Parts: sequence; structure tokens; C-alpha cells
Amino acid sequence: MRAFIIFEHRPHEARLLQDLLVALIYVGAGLSIVAYAFGVPVGALIATSGVFAIILGLALQSTLNDLFSGIALNLGRPYAIGDWIVLKDGTEGRVIETNWRATHLIGGSNDLIILPTAAWRSSG
Repeated sequence: MRAFIIFEHRPHEARLLQDLLVALIYVGAGLSIVAYAFGVPVGALIATSGVFAIILGLALQSTLNDLFSGIALNLGRPYAIGDWIVLKDGTEGRVIETNWRATHLIGGSNDLIILPTAAWRSSG
């Protein structure tokens, strides 16, 4: 998978999809090993993990909101590296890096400005 993405020069978002696919393969392989080698019923294990996933989802709601907002920003690409942006609060700078957690800007006086994803939801 990594060789395909590296050789095809895919964008950075493809790395996220690759990691999700690899995680899904590992989980499937792990569940298969547990089911066939140990004879454990996997249906009950999956149902129990679903309940835990709901509890964790509610507990980590704001963190997950930031995560998915960052993914949406990276996939939507409202700005690119090198763009000069100005926010509503007067913060302005040139974009030097974007990822799912934050956007890094260089201000007019060479100050590093790091805007977390939550700041984009509130200030646009």
C-alpha cells in the first residue's frame, strides 16, 4: 500500500485512507484468529465493543469533533500552502503547514501562529 501511494505521488489525504484500511485489515485478521484458533464467539465480542465505542464516543465528543473538522479541512482544501489568509479577529499570515490538528501560519513579523482546528470552526 505504501509503495503504491509513494510511487503514484498521491496527496497527503491518501495516507489517512491507507492507515484506515490497514487498521481494518488488522482488526479483521485479529478477529479471525480469535474466532478460529481459540473458538471464541466473535459476535458477542463485536457487540460488546460496540457498547464501549458508544461510551467512548460520547466521552470524547469534542475531541472527535476536532478530528473530523481537521479531516474535512484537509479534504476540502479551502486554502493551500503559501496562501495569505486573514481571520475575523485580525490574525493574518501565510500558510506554511496544514494537518488534521492545526494550521501553521507565518505572520508579517515572522511570528509562528498555530491555529487549532477548533479555531477554524469558531472564527472561519
